[in-house]
Amino acid sequence: MILQAIASDIETDQTSNEEEQKSKGKGPALSGGESAASTHGTMRQDSGFTLVQVTAEYRALRASVLRLWLRQITNETEASFDDMLRFNEAIDQALAESGIRYSDKAARTREMLFAVLGHDLRSPLH
Repeated sequence: MILQAIASDIETDQTSNEEEQKSKGKGPALSGGESAASTHGTMRQDSGFTLVQVTAEYRALRASVLRLWLRQITNETEASFDDMLRFNEAIDQALAESGIRYSDKAARTREMLFAVLGHDLRSPLH
């Protein structure tokens, strides 16, 4: 799903303003609404992955795709370089979305744990 969203993003025309906004991390979600990358972050946090492991997944995904892609390029054109730039921007955006969702979910889980502990500790004292 993440690669499908990235491929769709690459195929979508982009203005120079949109390009600038994305380079600053202010681009729209890859697929609008709940993105595959956001869902990925939530699922990884629920599964007990660390943020370092989530980041490593994106690093491996980027390296694998670029290696396969470079083997397929027979004629280097400006368009192929632009596509690779767009791919890298989209991977960075997906990583950011995933990391943000992971961190948000971890914070909510921590808050819930403290709330439960606080409640359970108060009850025996009364």
